[in-house]
Amino acid sequence: MAQLWRALDRETRSMVMVKALLAPGDHTVDGISAYRDLCGRFRRECELLGKLDAPNIPCLLYRDLRPSEPFYVMEFITGLALDLYLKKYSPPPVEASAAIVVDLLDGLKVVHAAQAVHRDLKPANAVIDRSGTTWLIDLGIAFLLDPAATRYTQAGATPGSHGFKAPEILRGDGHPTHAADIYSLGCLTYLLLTAHQVFDDRSEHLMARRHLEERPPRPSLINPRIPKAIDDHVLGMLEKSPGARPSIAEIRAAFAAFLPSLSGATPSPLLDPDPTARYRGAQSQTPPQTRLAGRRSSRPPQSGVNRETFGRLRAEALTEIRSSGPGRHLDRLRNVLPDARNRWGVKDEDILRGLLLVADALRAEDHNSEAKAAYQEVLGHASASMADVTIEARLGIAECRISLGDAQRAHADWTGIVRDMSALPDPSPHLTSRINEVRAYLDESGFAV
Repeated sequence: MAQLWRALDRETRSMVMVKALLAPGDHTVDGISAYRDLCGRFRRECELLGKLDAPNIPCLLYRDLRPSEPFYVMEFITGLALDLYLKKYSPPPVEASAAIVVDLLDGLKVVHAAQAVHRDLKPANAVIDRSGTTWLIDLGIAFLLDPAATRYTQAGATPGSHGFKAPEILRGDGHPTHAADIYSLGCLTYLLLTAHQVFDDRSEHLMARRHLEERPPRPSLINPRIPKAIDDHVLGMLEKSPGARPSIAEIRAAFAAFLPSLSGATPSPLLDPDPTARYRGAQSQTPPQTRLAGRRSSRPPQSGVNRETFGRLRAEALTEIRSSGPGRHLDRLRNVLPDARNRWGVKDEDILRGLLLVADALRAEDHNSEAKAAYQEVLGHASASMADVTIEARLGIAECRISLGDAQRAHADWTGIVRDMSALPDPSPHLTSRINEVRAYLDESGFAV
């Protein structure tokens, strides 16, 4: 069996997690054969972890897979497992639940992109760190979809955890698809929203039978505060047929609609850690942990960011937004922005340029009210020396107003922006392009200029 230890990395002075496979106690032929299977599974788990690059999956730092005493080292996540979190807040507010589910979906998307099925999604395998980010952990029984991959699950076994197994796994399907993880996440989400398991039977046999045969009650019958869109998607995740379950993208879109907005209200009751904090532009009650970069990973720290790292994150997010739209680089910038703003102040130029990118992303995602508020915050704190930033923020506000049905006011804004931009000694090509974009949008809205 494997054991976990928390350890101190003497190079980085950071806490890490060491996972090691213990030497076999059974030296019979069967015992040695079983240990070889364990070694194979352990090696596969380590290799899979080494392939994954996600902001909320612990990264592999070091490995030594010699058969005599295999072990590997990964990031240690300081936080609270979701099963323990639910004992404190049961259930948490819908906005917090949405933030947790979105994080888990983002981690699961990376696992699935690596052609793997997690197979053990449950509250104990999700950890909420001090910043409120939810991490997906424990790939110990992950299934590789590659038909050439060696299988280590025993015949007749149904891997997973009691109450979270998909019907096809309960039936003994040895080749589950990504849809099995969707079902397990549906079970976890049901518990998160209602403080009740989908089917709550003490007998594992009876619970399995109900997962195979019965349709669960709507979550909103237990918790009336659950919005209909979330209610419908949770039931969709719990469909008996794998093909009937929604995709990660569909589920994420449904839950993301209920994430708190920038400067949104603080949850009641207060949560610690608070999964909504980074969306609201607030800071969790406890300081976020510093992300280890890893010996094989170039991922930035999640918090405690320095100027150089913040500048790189901002440059990566800028390139991403202008080339393909908001993605993982922008998400990383969003994650570190609250901490950096608290340290350097809201009037800091780096902070304002970062917030401008967040506003651009909100506008690209059609969250125009939130984007407009973020642009107005930039405009309210930018100094006179930051003319390009103020013009970009004003253009963003104009574009949001067009989308929100106030093209007349946007036209007046645009006219003033063009006048002020003509006073700039050397406006950038990007600003000129943005002026033309907003003009074209005004033309489409019936305000030719």
